[in-house]
Amino acid sequence: MAFPLGLQALVVSDSPAQRATLVAPLVAAGLAVVEAASGEDALRLCTREPVDAVVADVVTGGLSGLQLCRLLRSDPATAKLPLVLLTSWDEARSRFWSRQAGASAYVPRNAARDRLVPALEELLAGRQPRSLHPPASASASRPPLERLALVMDDLLFEAVLASEARRLVDHATDRRVFVREVLLLASALVDSDYLALRLSGEDGSTWGLHARGPWPSRPTPQALAAIGIPPGDAGRIVIAEQRLAGAPPPALARVELPIEVGEERLGELVACATGAGAGARDRRTLALLAVEVGLVARTLLLHERISRLANVDALTGLNNRRHLTERFDHEIARADRYGGGLAVLMVDIDHFKSINDQHGHEAGDHVLRDVAQTLRAGVRAVDLVGRWGGEEFVVVLAGTTLEGAKIVAERLRASVEAMPSPVAGLAGVTCSLGVATRRADEPRDEVIARADAALYRAKRGGRNRAELDLPARRASSPSLHQLD
Repeated sequence: MAFPLGLQALVVSDSPAQRATLVAPLVAAGLAVVEAASGEDALRLCTREPVDAVVADVVTGGLSGLQLCRLLRSDPATAKLPLVLLTSWDEARSRFWSRQAGASAYVPRNAARDRLVPALEELLAGRQPRSLHPPASASASRPPLERLALVMDDLLFEAVLASEARRLVDHATDRRVFVREVLLLASALVDSDYLALRLSGEDGSTWGLHARGPWPSRPTPQALAAIGIPPGDAGRIVIAEQRLAGAPPPALARVELPIEVGEERLGELVACATGAGAGARDRRTLALLAVEVGLVARTLLLHERISRLANVDALTGLNNRRHLTERFDHEIARADRYGGGLAVLMVDIDHFKSINDQHGHEAGDHVLRDVAQTLRAGVRAVDLVGRWGGEEFVVVLAGTTLEGAKIVAERLRASVEAMPSPVAGLAGVTCSLGVATRRADEPRDEVIARADAALYRAKRGGRNRAELDLPARRASSPSLHQLD
């Protein structure tokens, strides 16, 4: 096939014989051709001539073909020029390095007679000739070696930035530490007055803030709005650094860089400043950082998801039995070290088997989820709530006496009884509770057994009630499922 009329190619080689070998088939195929004996000459011609494609030998005097390729790709005036590199070595490393330099195609020199024209036909298909006056770039007046040094500096900066960002994988198991470290790295790269990071999550977004400008110790809605943080997320802010106390300016120039992997949005990196805000260089730096952070953030979110699957009961969203016992043991160790009471509530839904039998297992699942949510909402954030098995739950209250645990148990019982019925035709849901406090040096299983015995007495005493552990030891209780 012939090339569209008016297209012109630039052939670059320091060998006149090599240029003649390359030019002949291109002219025969209908391309106009201009020649350059060096990379430096080619660089000047690309900004002075209406060149539509470049064919360059990798090895030339002065600037190499690879260096020429990088310079052309770094200049907006020539960034989209089709560029074919020729080399004597048809090997994976050379092909890889050519692609990394920005080459559009890679042709072995000994195959150029057969493959060069088809490669250019594919690259130039449907293209119109360039303007006779290519747009001048800001860097065009610089000497080629100076331009190359700037390009290589930028590439080195990007490589170091990527390396530093990937080190964040060391913090990809702790969301709050990860958010803080990302912002500390961002603050070392740009001079924005405020940097914020939003990271998505199954339980809601986490925000991080690095403030060089004033920031109140208790953020007001106006301060949050200036940074772009929703008021409802005020309690989810991780402070990476705060240097000045006070209210930020009422209006800040803000730029948001998405943190994405593929089509999945994981959050945003936000830069805020007074005046004109982040300049083009800072925007580009933050955009590069956002790309690299996305890969590590994805690792963090996957870790959280796996941990959730391993530690959380899929139906109720509470701690599963294994994870609850691990955390319970940590609370015991803390109590042994620092002192303070530790109380356990065993909770069992009354007549749960009847609910399943009369209304179906889907109705039973609704009841389990609603009771779980009610128990979690009825205790402090530091308290542990988990599904022990079936319709039975365990609540661990740190720093709580028997009297305090009794008050909590009665509040939880009343809250469950007051729940709206989750199932049509079900009159209501109640639960029974057993309450025990841990004795000095008592193993976990023994305090749970005493709470379980108290729960049995609550069932036997009429259900929908809380019973305290008796001082005297009792024989093991029968299965609760015999009482339902």
